[in-house]
Amino acid sequence: MRSRQLCQNCYESDRARIDWQPSYVDAQPIRDHILALRAGGISNKRLRQLSGVSHNTIQVIITGRPERGTGPTKRVWRRTAVKLLAVPIPEIPHRVAAAGRKVPALGTRRRLQALVAAGYSRRYLCARIGMAESNGGRLWREDKDLVLATTARAVDALFAELQMQPGPSSRARNEGRRRRWPLPLDWDEDTIDDPAAAAVPSWTVRDRRAEQLEDIAERQATVQRLTDLGLSAQEIAERLSISSKQVVRDRAALRIEQAS
Repeated sequence: MRSRQLCQNCYESDRARIDWQPSYVDAQPIRDHILALRAGGISNKRLRQLSGVSHNTIQVIITGRPERGTGPTKRVWRRTAVKLLAVPIPEIPHRVAAAGRKVPALGTRRRLQALVAAGYSRRYLCARIGMAESNGGRLWREDKDLVLATTARAVDALFAELQMQPGPSSRARNEGRRRRWPLPLDWDEDTIDDPAAAAVPSWTVRDRRAEQLEDIAERQATVQRLTDLGLSAQEIAERLSISSKQVVRDRAALRIEQAS
């Protein structure tokens, strides 16, 4: 007993002296980290490539071995934990996610909207990222939550290329103004993918006045066309969702312009 106690004392002394650490650690923080990586667009396959940890080991941590009737493991080898925790949760998921992985679409949509506002047509942008306009059009939709990482990377690269160059399409610019889409330089490139980030508008008073004049000219042209077709002021007002008095004013303004 005495010799055993002596060995135990030696063991405790050595353990304290070399700052001993257990070979296993709690699996829950590792499991939480893996799930956060998945949410950030890192698949198990991609995580295996980045960490060097086998697919089976990752699955045991997350789901256990259902075929053997065992749930997620409660402990993980320290070396395995270190490797997995060394993989950072991506701030911009599409830049690290595997090609077939889906990532949040917000940053992609913001980039495309900004390029339209800068004067690039949807057709041109879709062609540049290798998509037909009929398919690519959904990338602008506000209810589009996810997009393939390959598409997001293609849009990211195109945005980097074109953001400093005004596009040739006045129709695209008008759409951007009408929809109040920020211009490329209104966004901070480091936060454009962040849902909490907001653009800093570069609209000037002159821009807003020019937009108002364009809207008025477009409305008056429509009033003229519908008047020529024989519609009454009330019918035109209902079609354009404006008052009949506004139709009368627009008609008067058009007569003055035509007379001068």
